[in-house]
Amino acid sequence: MAELARTARGVASSVSGLEQQFRNLYPDDLSGSDMLSLLEQAQARTANARRTAEDVARTAAELERLGRGRDQRLAGALSASQAATGQTAAVQSSNQMLAVLAEDLAALRTIMLAQSRLLAEATARDAADRASGDAARQRRWSGQARSPSAPRFDPLSHARD
Repeated sequence: MAELARTARGVASSVSGLEQQFRNLYPDDLSGSDMLSLLEQAQARTANARRTAEDVARTAAELERLGRGRDQRLAGALSASQAATGQTAAVQSSNQMLAVLAEDLAALRTIMLAQSRLLAEATARDAADRASGDAARQRRWSGQARSPSAPRFDPLSHARD
């Protein structure tokens, strides 16, 4: 279970890796960026979001595969606990039941971590896309306003014919 949680490719799993990834994909200052770099950053963010979403789906599928026998193990531990004679047998079957429930908790934790990564990435991507759009609009409209020049044609050129 822990290995499955560490295999997420979309978002780095270490704190320093996460910070570096966010600095690269979601820079604080976009003032020095040209349109091409803004577009490349947006493409990198989209690719990262796709990998993160794929990881969440893969994690959920893997947890489903790992949990297929869990219901039968839980039922077996429950029936063993009910049929146990003596204190040691009851404790052992209860421990088996607790182990199955601990697996369930680990699976829930893993999928919640994967989903929180996806949500955090989506939120950061939305904010970065808005900031990127704001920077592009500001760059586009920050030029000097000029009066339009008069047209260079004679609208009545054929009126004398």
